[in-house]
Amino acid sequence: MRDALSRLRRFALTDEPVIILGESGTGKTRLAEQVHRLSRRSSGHFHSLNLGRLDDPLAASDLFGHMKGSFTDARERRDGAFAAANGGSLFLDEMTKTLPSIQAKLLDVMETHSFKPVGADRKIVVDVRLIFAANEDPEALVNGGRMLADFVARLGHFRIELPPLRERRADIPALLANSVAHEAPRFGYRDRPPPSISRALEDALVAYRWPGNLRELDGLVRRLLTDAEGAREVDVGLLVGDLEQYHGSVPPTRLRRGERATALADALRESEGNKSEAARLLGVSRATVNRELAALAKGASNGHAPSGSLR
Repeated sequence: MRDALSRLRRFALTDEPVIILGESGTGKTRLAEQVHRLSRRSSGHFHSLNLGRLDDPLAASDLFGHMKGSFTDARERRDGAFAAANGGSLFLDEMTKTLPSIQAKLLDVMETHSFKPVGADRKIVVDVRLIFAANEDPEALVNGGRMLADFVARLGHFRIELPPLRERRADIPALLANSVAHEAPRFGYRDRPPPSISRALEDALVAYRWPGNLRELDGLVRRLLTDAEGAREVDVGLLVGDLEQYHGSVPPTRLRRGERATALADALRESEGNKSEAARLLGVSRATVNRELAALAKGASNGHAPSGSLR
């Protein structure tokens, strides 16, 4: 994730087209907005279009606009996404869902900085920064004919890959807290601080695999805030009914002291003292490992607390 954010900051300073790859729900739209905010175009318009939701015959019109009478239902002239984003950034999601004929037109815009509306006899010059996103690797689709090799090659040098949430578990506590703070005012916390997240709930959600990634996390937070009914703490008890879905493994905080010490010792031994890796093995956050180690060091008898070189 640090590599992705570093690339984002560097790429934003250029005008080159950027492609953002990641599973559904990993935050590609948020990243695209950030590219725009950090660019010289930040005062311009950020326009987005989901190519996967366009009917193929209308894709060219939605992108480039059309002239009156250019096809059966074209009763008046219409501007497309490129005209709307002129001077700013155009975010095109699900780029792998569009036809090769549209890919060829997009490649031409990138090369000539101009486009031709459907039914027009001359091109229009445009100043737009393109940001693409996909949940499939376009390079893998070239051989099957779904993606044009030249189009994919044009995007290959400015590529950002977003890891799924299950591969960045250490970020989950901070992402949960951020989502709670963002959503809380809509759920009874407008005039008071957002609720805290209990250790048991944090551990349960760190252990979960999150197939829906950030989108699923934000949706769950909204539901938990609804069920919390203004309480000061959001606790694991609010997962009643779907606890098995989110409680992927038993966190050390819910074990007896002796079991906790053994689990931590085993995980630290297997990870050669790396607390982040030990947390991953246990299905909890690194912060939880630190808390458990501190509790065991304080209350355990000599010889019972995990030991070794920790980092």
